[in-house]
Amino acid sequence: MGLRIKKFSIIILVSVQCVSASAEREFRMSSQASVGAPDLQSARAREQCVQEKDQVIQDKNSAIVSTLSFSYDDTDYPALTGVSKDKEFYSDLAKSHGIKQSDFVDKNYLGQHEVSGDLIKKAKSNFLSQLAGSWQGKKELWLNFTGHGLIDENGKWHLALPVKNVDVSACLADTDDKRIREVQKNGAPIQTGSLRTTAKAKSRNSGLEIPCKDLFVSMDDLLSTAKNAGVKDLLFISDSCFSAAAEKSVQSVGGINALALFASQADESAADLGPKKGGAFTSKYLAKLKSDPAAFQLADKNKDQKLSLVEVKDALELQAQGAKAKNQETLKKEFGDKAPKSISVETGASQKDYVELEQVPQCSVASRGSSQRFFNRVLFEAPVVSQNLALVEETKSAASTSQTQHE
Repeated sequence: MGLRIKKFSIIILVSVQCVSASAEREFRMSSQASVGAPDLQSARAREQCVQEKDQVIQDKNSAIVSTLSFSYDDTDYPALTGVSKDKEFYSDLAKSHGIKQSDFVDKNYLGQHEVSGDLIKKAKSNFLSQLAGSWQGKKELWLNFTGHGLIDENGKWHLALPVKNVDVSACLADTDDKRIREVQKNGAPIQTGSLRTTAKAKSRNSGLEIPCKDLFVSMDDLLSTAKNAGVKDLLFISDSCFSAAAEKSVQSVGGINALALFASQADESAADLGPKKGGAFTSKYLAKLKSDPAAFQLADKNKDQKLSLVEVKDALELQAQGAKAKNQETLKKEFGDKAPKSISVETGASQKDYVELEQVPQCSVASRGSSQRFFNRVLFEAPVVSQNLALVEETKSAASTSQTQHE
């Protein structure tokens, strides 16, 4: 009975401590009218509570979570069967924070483009216009991308739009291409499957030639669109190949606070582990931080049962170092002295190889700005399992104390 009363009193205390802002103000006014001047410390605590509530409401109304999840069905690109699982993860994340969502999938805006070459030619501008409309007036943007990433002739990262009935082979460079060899010689991280922005694709319906640059969206395009829409704080998560090639764009953008979490290094492929697991980065890194009590507690440096963006960033950097060491050890065991630096296009690795060799991409992070409010933003709450374990321990402790007193 004593334990139940204790548990009940905790719940009541939490529920009256921070109610809605309007209710708090009404409570204060009625208290002052009937009792007189309230206790100063209590008044300050209540006022802080009101301000925190107002800030939470304001944050939710001025924030948006946008997920771009492309499976590339019926396109020239390899289909990605795990993106639906990734989309589910990011959707649940938005719901847990009570933040508005705007999702963009293959069929949303490019389905009609297979009909007309003119519409295909406008794929990029149409896409960016829809993003701008969705982000307009939002101060904080959480942007997630799961799909194919490529690097252009200048080493800049782009995402591939899932256009149908378009021959995009001319947009993708071969390893024996002379220009690619020249760019590699100059130090840019160009790999097999890199993007030729100056080439032209061809519509299979109309025969119309389409500049490759109109079928791919760069990190600079996304950042410019966000800035023009009024976004001040940006969290960008990219579960795609070569994603860290966007690091320079993120670090050099002005007028915006940004944190980017990349699935792979600039010279490394990412992995899609199928419909049950999703992308390797989302499932092996982020989902683990969110749901694994041990991983969560290790990342939770200030032990407040919450993971801020900074704590997630630090945790990913540590995990990336661990992944690199593990990958190198596994590859050396597999290939001996001729082991490549990482599992990537360098080895011609397939998704199957990632699973069989237990490889994980070496994720990367990049940030820009100094907003403490943004970088201390909570991304994950403590896993329910962890909270339950704490409650069990508390109950055991209380029961032990009670038994000692009775004795």
